Amino acid sequence: MQSGLFTDRSRELREKMEYVSSLDLVKNQAIMVDKKGINNSQSQSKIIRISLSTPKLGRGLESINQLKKSELAWTTDLKTLNINDNYYEVIYENDDLNPWKLILKK
Repeated sequence: MQSGLFTDRSRELREKMEYVSSLDLVKNQAIMVDKKGINNSQSQSKIIRISLSTPKLGRGLESINQLKKSELAWTTDLKTLNINDNYYEVIYENDDLNPWKLILKK
């Protein structure tokens, strides 16, 4: 800070979130958060930074099963979702957002 310059410590995260915000499916739609994914300090820190950059942040969900059809959510738990049975679709995932993934309930 002494030089008067601010550093963009989360540049990659910010750029990825700008891309997510530009997706037609995401525009003007609230994105929920699966609170079960907040199970350690790393996932908590990451979802806080993701949430700050989410254009329209929705409520926290106790379970991803609370997600209604056509709603979006950030989650970490893809193992319990029926991705193969097409109940959910992964909309966006990236190493910079890991372990969080954006999903859509079909």
